[in-house]
Amino acid sequence: MRYLFLLLFTISCTFIFAQEKPMLQFSESGNFRIAQITDTHFNSNHENKETPKERLKMINTVLDTENPDFVIYTGDNVNNNSLQDWDTIFEPCIQRKIPWAFIFGNHDDEYQRSREELMDYVSKLPYCYAEYGPKEIGGVGNYILTVHSRGQSIPSALLYCFDNAYKVPQQPQCLSGPVGWFSSDQIQWYREKSKEYTKKNESKPIPALAFFHIPLDEYVQIPAFPKETKMVGDKGEKECVGILNSGLFQTMFECGDVMGTFCGHDHENDYIGILHGIALAYGRSACQREPYGSRLIEINNSGKRTFKTWIRLSTGTKINEVTVGTP
Repeated sequence: MRYLFLLLFTISCTFIFAQEKPMLQFSESGNFRIAQITDTHFNSNHENKETPKERLKMINTVLDTENPDFVIYTGDNVNNNSLQDWDTIFEPCIQRKIPWAFIFGNHDDEYQRSREELMDYVSKLPYCYAEYGPKEIGGVGNYILTVHSRGQSIPSALLYCFDNAYKVPQQPQCLSGPVGWFSSDQIQWYREKSKEYTKKNESKPIPALAFFHIPLDEYVQIPAFPKETKMVGDKGEKECVGILNSGLFQTMFECGDVMGTFCGHDHENDYIGILHGIALAYGRSACQREPYGSRLIEINNSGKRTFKTWIRLSTGTKINEVTVGTP
């Protein structure tokens, strides 16, 4: 019965929402709060029936406690081929009418449904801002979301969403199995878009955040130099980075817009640190490590390269709050 209600609700909302996707805006107080949900690995048929319930409970707790303006799911979302399970993990956002988006992880298309099929389905759900993105570059789901100050046409912040977890044909193997990387055409796409937005903003880079599933190679420098990078949070496992470092971090450094990057993939890591002025952060996984949790990120429309971030656990506890940049 619950699923039938959700289906009917989804159909009616999809028609209305598809008419005009509302602009993402800063609040009247000038803030924009994002909840990052990562690695839910949701499976309603899990052998432990309490496990999917606990993962949904965490999402609901975070949304009710933090009241975010936007939610981003950063990969490894569902662990079976059930479209109903994809509906279920986004249902908390849909019920609350919170704008949300998602990116793919390396496991999402391992259950007899392709990335293309999943994106076509999920992007039509109510309040979903995810897009297929340019079909001529690597991956499915490379897109940019803009956040605007009220009454302003030029965005005050950018959210870059990347797919760096797709299977590359004839991809080299690493010891833990195939792990993707950013292709040169993805990086060129980012560079061109960054320059376009900078030019429109009187040649000033617009403060931006970037989201993807697999950490950049540069993440390993955070725990290697914890004092220098002002590391906060835990490293519980070795970083499983892409096989090839194709230079996205360097490009972001040169473009000057990205303030921080946010990934998942490594379930035991939830740290953040700053390298060459860019924050490199993990979300808090919604599987394996308990208590589950979510990373929150709050930016403002001041135009400065600064944001606050913290982790909200399923218990309701807030931990590891830091401010990045100079307010």
